[in-house]
Amino acid sequence: MSKTQRKVDLAIDEFVARVNGSPRAALDPEVVPVNLREGRQQAAALDWVAWGIVRAPSPCAWVDEFEAKLPGRLPRSYGSFVTRYLFPAFDVGPVTLFANTGGGVGERWELVQAAFWDEHLSTPLLAAGFVQFGRPSGGSYDPVCFDLNKTTNAGECPVVQLDHEAALMGGKVQVVADIAPSFMALLAREPR
Repeated sequence: MSKTQRKVDLAIDEFVARVNGSPRAALDPEVVPVNLREGRQQAAALDWVAWGIVRAPSPCAWVDEFEAKLPGRLPRSYGSFVTRYLFPAFDVGPVTLFANTGGGVGERWELVQAAFWDEHLSTPLLAAGFVQFGRPSGGSYDPVCFDLNKTTNAGECPVVQLDHEAALMGGKVQVVADIAPSFMALLAREPR
């Protein structure tokens, strides 16, 4: 493992510790697998549950299969996160990250399914070099993507919000917001 990768892994580990050590909004139990739940579980099915990010028991092979379908490699920092940790969908700053549970929490929220769920959206995005990994935390359908066209020598790329209507209606990619210069810069924001 390179010195650069060790540094990235350490930064991701610190982010995970910060998330797990801070107050987080409880989530619907339907989107939080049992292995990611924390504390005492509530008896009623409608109660929301506390959750945490946990270390993956082994490398997440499904991430390699996912990445093979992409127009390029995932950013180094995001790859470190999704190959070493399991987590439900949660908010970091203005972005709701798709889940990486390995067990599936539904095709609209599990990364390896959600990125391709709406083929009328994913097809033009992938063809243009954009990989969706989340949505705006306010509930918009706009995809939040990595712009793989601008990958740096360090293996990082910008995080952008795209206009879903431009992609769905005309197959065009239109950036509506530059969210962060990299995934690491996004992680510097407060998780919720």
